[in-house]
Amino acid sequence: MEHQPIPQTSIYVSGEYLRNNPDWHAEGAEWKFGNAMPLLQRNGLEPRSIVEVGTGAGEFLKLLAEEYPDARLVGFDISPDAIRIASAKATERLSFHHGSPFGQSGYDLAIALDVFEHVEDYLGFLREMPRLAPYQLYNIPLDLSARYLVQKSLILRGRSEVGHLHYFFKDTALASLEDTGHEVVDLIMHSPSMVRRGFKGALRRWFFNRNPDLCVRLMGGFSMTVLCRAKGA
Repeated sequence: MEHQPIPQTSIYVSGEYLRNNPDWHAEGAEWKFGNAMPLLQRNGLEPRSIVEVGTGAGEFLKLLAEEYPDARLVGFDISPDAIRIASAKATERLSFHHGSPFGQSGYDLAIALDVFEHVEDYLGFLREMPRLAPYQLYNIPLDLSARYLVQKSLILRGRSEVGHLHYFFKDTALASLEDTGHEVVDLIMHSPSMVRRGFKGALRRWFFNRNPDLCVRLMGGFSMTVLCRAKGA
């Protein structure tokens, strides 16, 4: 039976997510691309076929298509709204489809950026990813931090506005990957708010540069991009 990562009655299908996020986070694609490419390049990956699960507006795959001009790229999303937005970017090498690719195989790289924290059965979702491709690329928000636990409205806002159901810090995210057939190859932690100006921004950058793990656990607002390969691949 085909794995259904998110129920069809969810906010992603009803139109609620589109109302809360009209551009489907397309503006964050360049930031994600800038974090992902160093991992792919320094590990010598030159994928010829790429599948993205939860492709959203398709902007990240569009950037990858420019980086890998000989690759075939396919994006899937359960939201008809997302696929409608993404399909405007389709080309001969880049296509978008409503539904899930689970049950397929034969890709070189499988991608899920800011996805599995939205999925009810996130462990089942993660077990499917290595079956798509020998390498996997994830972006994972690290929502659990001392600040976020004290200021609980930050987590609750993420739940209501962007649909986060599960919350991770670095170690639990990596353990979830290891437990579901992944071998972690490389990773980078980062924050879109690191560019903030003024004293708070300078303090945040100083703290992160001195001790990134402690800074992330205390302050929150960070994500982690992780490159994995399937165990035994």
